[in-house]
Amino acid sequence: MRWIKADSAHVTLKFLGDVDQDQVEPIIVSLTQSVEGIHPFTVKIREMSAFPNPAYPKVIWLGLSESTGRLKELVTRVNDGLERFGFEREDRGFHPHLTLGRVKSLNRKGPLIRKIQEFRNHEIGSMEVDRIFLMRSDLNPRGAVHMSLGEIPFSVPH
Repeated sequence: MRWIKADSAHVTLKFLGDVDQDQVEPIIVSLTQSVEGIHPFTVKIREMSAFPNPAYPKVIWLGLSESTGRLKELVTRVNDGLERFGFEREDRGFHPHLTLGRVKSLNRKGPLIRKIQEFRNHEIGSMEVDRIFLMRSDLNPRGAVHMSLGEIPFSVPH
């Protein structure tokens, strides 16, 4: 396994790929408009699973759920705002998750598959969502290095 460093854990709302430097500020403005009126909310961390599937684990992740619809609304608004810049919506649905690690070898996958099954339906915890970030990711041999290009806080209810 190659584990994700705790300070790199994140939920990707929308992957943008290569972005020209002159687009960064307009994208931040768009994201700020997109989150207008969204208040902080809590997501539950409630399952462990894997991509492409638990029987053939290549990426181990923790799933997130949120019952008020705010997370889904946030993703929809972010996508709506970014379409103006030519970023197309993904065909596959949004699956909110935190990546834990990437499997290097499946030689001894039995114990890993058993752990995934053991924590498949466990509520692990929760976290407050009160902002989004525009992030830059640079890949190197030791993994991705993330850098914030902009932080957009949510509205605080009165």
